[in-house]
Amino acid sequence: IETERVNWKSMPNISDLNGPGIGLTLSKSIPWDDFQKSIFEWLTQHKDYTVARQEYNQNMTICDSLRQALTGISGILVTPFNTHDEITTAPLIPIVDRTISAGVHILVSNGNTGEFYGLTTNESEHMVQTTAEIINGRVPLVAGIGKSVKDACQLAKVSAKAGADALMIHQ
Repeated sequence: IETERVNWKSMPNISDLNGPGIGLTLSKSIPWDDFQKSIFEWLTQHKDYTVARQEYNQNMTICDSLRQALTGISGILVTPFNTHDEITTAPLIPIVDRTISAGVHILVSNGNTGEFYGLTTNESEHMVQTTAEIINGRVPLVAGIGKSVKDACQLAKVSAKAGADALMIHQ
């Protein structure tokens, strides 16, 4: 795992940790086993050993599930526009088809490359719905959400209804 910061408070289903969230700053790629040891060490320093062991087991189960779900190549799709700067989804069909046939394992709608911050919430909703229809279950779909809390919640609901498998939360 290569990352600059792992913040457990922001990860799904781990918001029930008591006290401050686990925040690790990693300056380089470290092996997964070393990462797991760091988490357990932090927990045992801040909690009773029995509680730490239970939380560690729960957190590692969630982390393993996330790692397995996000294994492979993720491709962030572009948002196609016409000459009038309006979204046009027809060009997205060959892009999705070619990306999947090239072996990309996970596709992302409304990611940074997809001009997420330049889209209205309605345009973002349209993109995730259209992308889900084009993908049609061939690969997992991650839907980008964010902007205001209200917009993020609305887009999360639309994304789930459209069939998104996961959410990428933009700040």
